[in-house]
Amino acid sequence: MLLVWNLQDGVDVYHFTNLPANRFTSIRKLRVKIRTNHPNQVVFDSHGKLAIGGSDNGEVYLWKVDSGERVQTLTHGRETPLKYHYSQSSKHLITSGLSQIHSNKVAIKVWVLTVTKETDVFALFEL
Repeated sequence: MLLVWNLQDGVDVYHFTNLPANRFTSIRKLRVKIRTNHPNQVVFDSHGKLAIGGSDNGEVYLWKVDSGERVQTLTHGRETPLKYHYSQSSKHLITSGLSQIHSNKVAIKVWVLTVTKETDVFALFEL
């Protein structure tokens, strides 16, 4: 599968098929209100079940890939565009960075996956 930040209304999810010919087929759209036309990073979680995408409004969104349902919104701040990276080690992490355009203020936040019986939830971890 492939995730594409489409610069118009969110993230397009494509499925790669090799029969009858090698091609990508659009299967779903993950909606985001885009205010500025800048590309944002979007990635799968380590299991390929969640799509994780930043935004230009200071939030990170998590969607279920199979249904397109938004399952969580992580709020970093509202001043400027957000960039993030998902990584895997002994813990599942999302980091977000915010840089205010007209000042030297920089902020980095880290979310750590907390697993419960009902759901997996990212909770803010202060460094």
